[in-house]
Amino acid sequence: MPLTATFDPGHNHYPSEKVYFFMKDCNRRIRCGVSEPALEVFDPKFDRSKEGRLVAFNKHRAHIESVASDKYDGEIERDGRTILVNAADIGTHLSDARNHGERTRRIAGSEQRNLPEASALERPWLD
Repeated sequence: MPLTATFDPGHNHYPSEKVYFFMKDCNRRIRCGVSEPALEVFDPKFDRSKEGRLVAFNKHRAHIESVASDKYDGEIERDGRTILVNAADIGTHLSDARNHGERTRRIAGSEQRNLPEASALERPWLD
């Protein structure tokens, strides 16, 4: 079941260099986090301070939340309660998205060549 976003602003955990945030599964709050190396995938030169991590997290939040939601179906961390997004997860997710985009473009291109003229579809009474 996919997770949904919340209005949680994200919380920097300085000792672990991770940003934690909450998402929801129905009425349950699910603790999620993103590692500093995962943030580096998006912006290798982001400011490695408390504020810098939060800025990088919020800038790429939608994508990070999407990865966390995908991981939710079974990849909980050792603590038994956290979904942690790491650099490998981001790379896999981006690769899957690129591959899906290529397949979609190829399919759309082949379907477009087989479609009748738009005018025939819009005005069949002219034929």
